[in-house]
Amino acid sequence: MTLIIHINTILRSAHLPPVYGSQRVPCTLHHSMSLGAFRMFYANHYIDYHAHQTIY
Repeated sequence: MTLIIHINTILRSAHLPPVYGSQRVPCTLHHSMSLGAFRMFYANHYIDYHAHQTIY
């Protein structure tokens, strides 16, 4: 599923650690390709107090 988020709806950045799965991450994977390389991400809602209040 592809999801498009309009830039005007973003309140603040989020810390999104990927769900790695059972395969190893190749050493050649550049960090700028992370959103395309992984299918799911965890939403780290403990990153700071204000993000927690905004999200939940």
